[in-house]
Amino acid sequence: MTKKSSDRFLLLLRQSRIDIDLSGLDRVTVIAPENSLSFIEFLRFFRLAVIEMAPDIVHSWEGVVTTAAVLVRSTLRRSFTIIAGSLRYSRRYRFFSKTALISRFNAIFSDAVIANSRSALAAAGFSPGGKFHVLPNGFDLNQFLLPRNGRNSLKPFRIGMVANFTEPKDYSTLAAAAVELIRKGIDLTVECVGDGPERAAAEHSVPADLRGRIVFFGVLRNEDVLKRINEWDVGVLLSKKGHSEGMSNAIMEYMLLGKPVICTNTGGNPELIEDGVNGFLIPHEDRFQLVERLKWLLSDTEVLRKMGDHSRRVAWMNFGIDRVSTQLLSLYDQLRNR
Repeated sequence: MTKKSSDRFLLLLRQSRIDIDLSGLDRVTVIAPENSLSFIEFLRFFRLAVIEMAPDIVHSWEGVVTTAAVLVRSTLRRSFTIIAGSLRYSRRYRFFSKTALISRFNAIFSDAVIANSRSALAAAGFSPGGKFHVLPNGFDLNQFLLPRNGRNSLKPFRIGMVANFTEPKDYSTLAAAAVELIRKGIDLTVECVGDGPERAAAEHSVPADLRGRIVFFGVLRNEDVLKRINEWDVGVLLSKKGHSEGMSNAIMEYMLLGKPVICTNTGGNPELIEDGVNGFLIPHEDRFQLVERLKWLLSDTEVLRKMGDHSRRVAWMNFGIDRVSTQLLSLYDQLRNR
């Protein structure tokens, strides 16, 4: 919520805690319940907050919270602007699914709808223009001020993937491609960062003699994830058939650290990766394409450098938190000055 008279921001939570450090944000007040709330309980909680704070804008990042804002505005007959900001996923919804119905309801009664990619808007049946806006995720660029990792010809090539080991993520194709490349004599190390129910099966799929070359790190602190990525030559993100990506934070982190990217041609990935310019887009579960693209990239260190530099330029121009925040605050001003 934002309140114009004091130019302050209220962060209202449905749950009792948030895993984000807000200590340096002196204009943000956090109100959290003692326990996680059901929808009806949150509706009452939200209603009281609106009565007390009289906000100018309510910006929600969750579909049911947007619905609550619509209902409270209607029942209280209070005049505040509602921004629906929950569109982050690019898999097209079934027309009569709960998610699709909530998205359409919220889009009708909200004053603005923000998605973090064009593909997320399209998945819900919308397109940019009018009340529909696209605003990418923003990053603190200071995290990415790491020493540039120049290619050392005496070291193995390093490629890696950061993702949960869950059904949508395709670690199997990456592991199979890595085995093939190593067997063909390419000096290669593959690093897999993340955890989840499919990790054990992925580890067991790696031949015993290659388990020192295809490495699984599990969950790391964010700063350690970025240090690992910084050592790589190529960042990879693959999705299985039937699954998609929104605006992938992993790909954006690869780009911010100056890496060429190979990823599945799905969802928001083509909005980040220009095929043949800062990486490659490949079909779902296509080991042959992955092998060929990696062979081509790893055979020419100058191409690696140029693609990585292009990734870095695009990312640093567009994904800094200051730039994204300025765009968001500009939208707030436009909406409340209408």
